[in-house]
Amino acid sequence: MTAFKVCLISFISVCCFLVNKARASAVEFQGTPQVVSASGIDVKIYPQAMIHAGEVNYPVKLSGYGIRTKSVLFLDANIYMVASYVDDPALMQPLNLLQGIRLSKGKVLQLTMLRSLTGEQVSKSLEDALRINGVDVSSGPVKNVLSQFSVALPAGHSALLIGFPKADAVETLAIEFLGKDIKEEGKSLALDFWRVWFGTPVDGGIKKLQAELVR
Repeated sequence: MTAFKVCLISFISVCCFLVNKARASAVEFQGTPQVVSASGIDVKIYPQAMIHAGEVNYPVKLSGYGIRTKSVLFLDANIYMVASYVDDPALMQPLNLLQGIRLSKGKVLQLTMLRSLTGEQVSKSLEDALRINGVDVSSGPVKNVLSQFSVALPAGHSALLIGFPKADAVETLAIEFLGKDIKEEGKSLALDFWRVWFGTPVDGGIKKLQAELVR
């Protein structure tokens, strides 16, 4: 093998390593998962996870999981399964869910799609729920996040929402799905998006789900 070929192979290997490293998730799930089946899809629910945020790590534990249902043509359809992770699940009180989220430095939501949705459907659903919870969807960070949902989320695929503190009241919100990474910073930004699931419910499906996220 010539020296040129050796150098070429080494260069390609380094590039592949860098690409894989760049695509590595900020969340490392840990422990032995339980497998929960819904709509013909098996979902792994892990007991804990670690958020890797630069030089700081945030351990989080499962607070609960459940299925987001929505009325479609007068029937309840399974949309996705969501698992919630926070610092201390004991702080999650059914009567004051947002307070538990507010006290949690690190937080993760793992959404596994049970029904395919377009990027527009995802963005519109988030925007509607944010508005109901009094979030200014025209603010820079929120608007930037919503504008980046441009690809469909097929059934069987997962999306991760990750929140952790930056400085003072500023939070980092990271969203990972289908190899796409969204990352924004803003005052209480992650908390604002967690209101979609833990704030004022947009409908009966979310209200039912809230009770399952604090098992």
